[in-house]
Amino acid sequence: MKRTLNIIKGFLSDNREILIILFIMFFMCTLPLHNKYTVIGDDYGFHLSRIQGVDQGIRAGNFPVKIFYNMANTYTYGAGFFYSNFFLYLPAILRMF
Repeated sequence: MKRTLNIIKGFLSDNREILIILFIMFFMCTLPLHNKYTVIGDDYGFHLSRIQGVDQGIRAGNFPVKIFYNMANTYTYGAGFFYSNFFLYLPAILRMF
């Protein structure tokens, strides 16, 4: 464990300038997102519906969730076949509470 920490400390001290530049670039690229309102794009509602669909699928006992019953005017939609739902499980679980 100490060896790993020493390697990390060595990397951070050797590449301090590069890491500072990367942090500044990251902050500048995400600056438009640091505001008091949510940036709504073209497919904002679609992806929120995907989170809701994963939530409903988990509650119904389906895993992995591939078909969303809340989309397409309740005719269902297979967005899980085209888009990965890997990153949607955590927001869906948080939405349950």
